[in-house]
Amino acid sequence: MTEINPLLLTGGVIGAITAILVAAYALVKDKKATMGFERTMNDGEIMRRLMAYAKPYRKQFVVVLFLMLFSIAYDIISPLIVGNIEELVATDFALPALYGRVAVYAGVLLFSMASTYLQAVILQRVGQRIVSDLREDLFIHIESLSHEQ
Repeated sequence: MTEINPLLLTGGVIGAITAILVAAYALVKDKKATMGFERTMNDGEIMRRLMAYAKPYRKQFVVVLFLMLFSIAYDIISPLIVGNIEELVATDFALPALYGRVAVYAGVLLFSMASTYLQAVILQRVGQRIVSDLREDLFIHIESLSHEQ
């Protein structure tokens, strides 16, 4: 029996799934009009209207941006710190120097974890508030309609 390269197998599975999804999209794309799926607004207009709901939360998005930059910096710095620790271990080293470098790595790791956690919490809260604002506006709009509608 011949051996199958795992990368080729994974690529084949991903390619097959992609082909199925593309075929399904092609079948549904033409049937949107017959299913009653007509959109009168273009994508730019929809995004502009949705961004109006995100506008009051700009400060939170800026905070998340900075937290994201810290997470990216950790991803860049982490291999450098580990490489520095490996170089120290490969040569004659003093135990206090190793403790210091491991402590720096642990501190950077904890800061990155806290940054990622805060990022997730802030985005979830802001997302829930935006959805709540949308629901409130929809409710107000529905209440303003006449009973016949």
